[in-house]
Amino acid sequence: CPPGVRVVAVSSDAVLGVPGLLLGESEEVAHMALPPMSSYALSKVGLEGTARRMRDLFSMSVAVVRFSDVYGRLDRDTGARNRHNAPYWLCRKALAHARAAATTEEQAVPPLLVAGGSLDERCWDMIDAPSAARAICRMLGAEHPPQKLVYHVALGRSPTHREVIEALEAVVGVPLPVRFVAPSDDPFAAVKGLLDVQSLDSKHWLFQSPMDVLPVVEEFGWQPVDLPQAISEYCVWLQR
Repeated sequence: CPPGVRVVAVSSDAVLGVPGLLLGESEEVAHMALPPMSSYALSKVGLEGTARRMRDLFSMSVAVVRFSDVYGRLDRDTGARNRHNAPYWLCRKALAHARAAATTEEQAVPPLLVAGGSLDERCWDMIDAPSAARAICRMLGAEHPPQKLVYHVALGRSPTHREVIEALEAVVGVPLPVRFVAPSDDPFAAVKGLLDVQSLDSKHWLFQSPMDVLPVVEEFGWQPVDLPQAISEYCVWLQR
């Protein structure tokens, strides 16, 4: 790698949910006797191990960023990608309700499907794409090399369904109907129309160990956009 070149490798929060994988407070992968995990999480573990090895072998300026659920601008079906995070489904359905309310023609728009028992239950940590991009730019453009190998880029908390839906209602200007449905382990449940957003299980690792964004905030002066503003900006983009 030429002198002066910095590498930021994009990992995922998928590695955080694998029991026994991470090494204490360093948050680096502990060992290669890996526990069972999804192929996606395994690919990110491999990436993080490669980044660490390249740093150690060649003294490269390398950092790994673990994103939470990314949503926002340019998130769309591409043929190869048809799985999306919750805001993709919620924002599109909310805009459909707004369009239906603005016309005299009767349109059947399904309610928001919440897999849970209450709007006060929490969903996954989510980060808007512009905030994620700004974090990478801050890291690449910083005058000093990264002080850590691994950084988390996320909202830093798990919002409630109520918080997300109220942000949507403020944007579209109409009340949004909600139907509670059964949780699903099917990764394509949203694609199949079975749900739009799902509550975290009470034992989910995000309740015990929220994604810590303080290192990237303190070291690079980054902040995520507030959730209501991020939701609003995404809905505006969707209407272009």
